[in-house]
Amino acid sequence: AKAAIESFGVATYKVHSASDPDQAKEAAEEIEGQYNAAIRALNNVLTDYPAAIDDVRRIFDKLELAHGIAGDVKSAVKAGEWYRAKRMVDFKFDPARDDITGQMDRLINVLGANARSTEAQVAERSAWMYRTTVGILTGGTAAALIGTFLLTQLFITRPLRRMARTMTQMADGVLGASIE
Repeated sequence: AKAAIESFGVATYKVHSASDPDQAKEAAEEIEGQYNAAIRALNNVLTDYPAAIDDVRRIFDKLELAHGIAGDVKSAVKAGEWYRAKRMVDFKFDPARDDITGQMDRLINVLGANARSTEAQVAERSAWMYRTTVGILTGGTAAALIGTFLLTQLFITRPLRRMARTMTQMADGVLGASIE
């Protein structure tokens, strides 16, 4: 939005400083294109950051005022009233453009602060998720190891010890020992 507003201002200066009607007409079309681009960008800000409605409405109002002044400048240039166009640019358009730019800078700062706050919240949630994941993995690994140890004891180690005991008894001559 800020880039479009700056380009809108440059296009207005081009209309004022145009040396022939074709250049003025081309710059006038650029004014409308940049004005519409700024409006679209500000509407996108409203879509993404509805809390910024007061700031964006203020910028819309100031942009509309500057657009009206740019229209007056175009009309004065078209009528060949270069002195009147210069006065409008110097005494009306410049202050209006500076005001819009200041309001845009303010909005950018507000949105930047919101972004930093959101970034901090995301970082905090990410750290919590990381700690939770590590805890779950550690607990799960410990539970799996304990379960494996118990199952090994029940189904492998005990039967092997019993078999070894039975074999030892048979080696000692007790041939009637039961084999499980």
